Amino acid sequence: MRLSGGLSSATTVYTVTADSAGATSVASVTVSVVASAITTAFSFTPLATCSLPENVAFTNSTVNASSYVWDFGDGSPTSTAVNPLHSYTADGNYTVALYATNACGVDSLVKSQAVQVTGGAPVVPAQDVCSGQAATLTATGSNIIWYADAHGNTPLSSLNTYTTPALGSTTTFYVAALFSPAVVLAGPASDAIGTTSNYNTNSFRGTTFNNTVAQTLNSVDVYATGAGGRQFVLENSAGAVLDSMTVTLSNGLNTVSLGWPIPVGTGFLLAVNGVPNLLRNTSGVSYPYVSTDSTVTITGNNAGSTTRYYFFYNWQFQQASCSSALDPVTVYVLGTGGGYTFTASGTGTPTVSFTPATATAASYSWDFGDGTTSTQVSPSHTYASTGTYTVTLTVSDGSCSETVIRAIDTKTLTGISDISTFSGLTVYPNPAKDRSHSV
Repeated sequence: MRLSGGLSSATTVYTVTADSAGATSVASVTVSVVASAITTAFSFTPLATCSLPENVAFTNSTVNASSYVWDFGDGSPTSTAVNPLHSYTADGNYTVALYATNACGVDSLVKSQAVQVTGGAPVVPAQDVCSGQAATLTATGSNIIWYADAHGNTPLSSLNTYTTPALGSTTTFYVAALFSPAVVLAGPASDAIGTTSNYNTNSFRGTTFNNTVAQTLNSVDVYATGAGGRQFVLENSAGAVLDSMTVTLSNGLNTVSLGWPIPVGTGFLLAVNGVPNLLRNTSGVSYPYVSTDSTVTITGNNAGSTTRYYFFYNWQFQQASCSSALDPVTVYVLGTGGGYTFTASGTGTPTVSFTPATATAASYSWDFGDGTTSTQVSPSHTYASTGTYTVTLTVSDGSCSETVIRAIDTKTLTGISDISTFSGLTVYPNPAKDRSHSV
């Protein structure tokens, strides 16, 4: 018997020809050839960031798939690219899912809160006060730091709310948010994966692993058989000692705080020197063990055994903290000629939108230079024709005020969103009894 027709990963009708004692019979038969099962896998870099927007590169290592759909967890459209580059524009911890398809069906891999993005500096609006007054500045978010300078050299407060000293002139402060990436877990959570036995052979025995991003190994859990000291050692692939520490353990479960920096590399060994008297698993072992963010892979042990797991459970890694950009926050002291200003923008018509430097003053008085006025904080005004107009803003905070005079050209403003200033004039103090100054 012979089949004619090409085999494929789908249901296909084939022609069957049978020869028997000189008689030939032809029939059709349906044959289903099933595609290989999919193994979905992916990684990405960077894994945490303090800048926005952040471009994250995803590397697809899926086996036996023909098409893909990516969900980046931020509400953006999905992607069908094999190895997409995605831009995150807002702070957050994002869950990423990859759906892989072939003729056999669909397989998926979901990494919960894997991509960590924080980069937006806290946004704090400018304020205005009178001379000799303090301002209260409040930033939302966590891990807030206030600074006196744009380089972050002089910290002022680590509270969300910062009260300035009494100010005699317009002053700019700076605020940032510190970001500590989430703790990453690796290895079995406990020794409950299978049968255990105490390992009491005097040897240098341990677990091998790879690491794809610079981070710190904060701690591991071990199960001690008897109290006493144990020497923990970290080596690189060349056998050079990177760190070592002797720790006094109690009988039973211990969390060993290490705080060891782990560089990028492969073939690291975490071991115990001497007689460990620690529990190991002798069944239920399944290498490799991959961390929750795929940065660490526990590959085996230096005994070369695929059925033994040595000593170390619930590994906890963490990347270094970083800071967002510093956001300037200006406190304008009215009545001192401190540079109070406003912006004007327009698009396509003689309609101009005006925005003062602050929105916290007691009152605002606008003169648009064409005989019309407004007391709104941020008014929009439509001029009868394009041209140059002298606009006056008087900002009052009760016992003090400031007047700003600027010339705007509505033709220059058309199609852009910035101020076109022909001249600027600030009058102070305002009101004045005998004398006034202008700048």
